[in-house]
Formats: sequence, C-alpha cells, structure tokens
Amino acid sequence: MNHFFYSLITFFIALFFILLGFIGILLPWFPSMQQLVLTFLFEYSKITFLFGLSFLAIGIAFALNVLLQGRRDYYQFKVKGNEVSVDTELLQNYLHKYLRELFPENDLPCQLQLKKNKIHVTIDFPYMEQAEQQNLLEQLRKELKELFISLIDYEHDFFLSASFQPPSK
Repeated sequence: MNHFFYSLITFFIALFFILLGFIGILLPWFPSMQQLVLTFLFEYSKITFLFGLSFLAIGIAFALNVLLQGRRDYYQFKVKGNEVSVDTELLQNYLHKYLRELFPENDLPCQLQLKKNKIHVTIDFPYMEQAEQQNLLEQLRKELKELFISLIDYEHDFFLSASFQPPSK
C-alpha cells in the first residue's frame, strides 16, 4: 500500500511539472495566452487559492511519505526484565554477515523477524546430505544463540526455520 501511495504521488508530481513545462514553453509565444492566465488568476482567486491549497497538501503528503520511508524499523521487547529497542535491519545485517562467513560461495536468502518477544529466523540453504543438515542446524542454533546474546543479551530460545534445496539433477 505504501509503495502504491508513493507511486501515485510521484506520478502526479511528474504530471504537474510536465504541465508547467508546457505552459512555460508556450506562454512567451502567445500574448493572448499570457493575458488569459493573468485574467484567470485575478478573476478566479478562489480557484487559485484551492489550487495552491491542493499543491500544498500534495507537497506535505509527499514530504511525509519520504520521511516515513527513511525511518528505521525498531522493535521493542523484554530481555532480562528490561525493555530493549532493536533495529531489525541491524540484526538482519549481522545474520547476513554470519551466513556469508559460513557459506562464502552462496548468498543465502534469509529473513529475521521480531514478534511477540521472540526472534524468528528463516534460512534457505543449498542442497546437502541429511547428516550434514543435522550438524549444520545444531551449529546454527548454538552460534546464533551466542550471536543474539552478544548483540542484545537475548538468552531466550528463538525459532529457526530452515529449508534445504533438493539435489540438482
């Protein structure tokens, strides 16, 4: 929904500037058009006011949208009885870095979500044998728990969802 709002506003702003550009190009060559614009501005001041008000509202909406898009996503949860604010993007970056160290040849799709005082990690791994999968998952649980403890002092269990690609044929 936010992307639709941003696209719609951007489209209208582009149309506005295209229209102003055409008016600016045509106005000097048509003195009668110059007179028409001035007459319109003086005789229909209420309509001019409404245009100005709507342009102001669109500008404010666009500025708010840009400000809200740039805002970081923080999640607050309790760790050892204390409220902790965590930048989810920061944790996501640590997770990506950890996975790049573990699998330097692959860029693994992963997602980290914080909800209801729990951490949810989803990772899609390349194909590997069943025995290797178990070892990897045990290593992941241990090392991610250490990572969360060192970063945000989070000692609770977390949810790890892992999927492995089928063997390539």
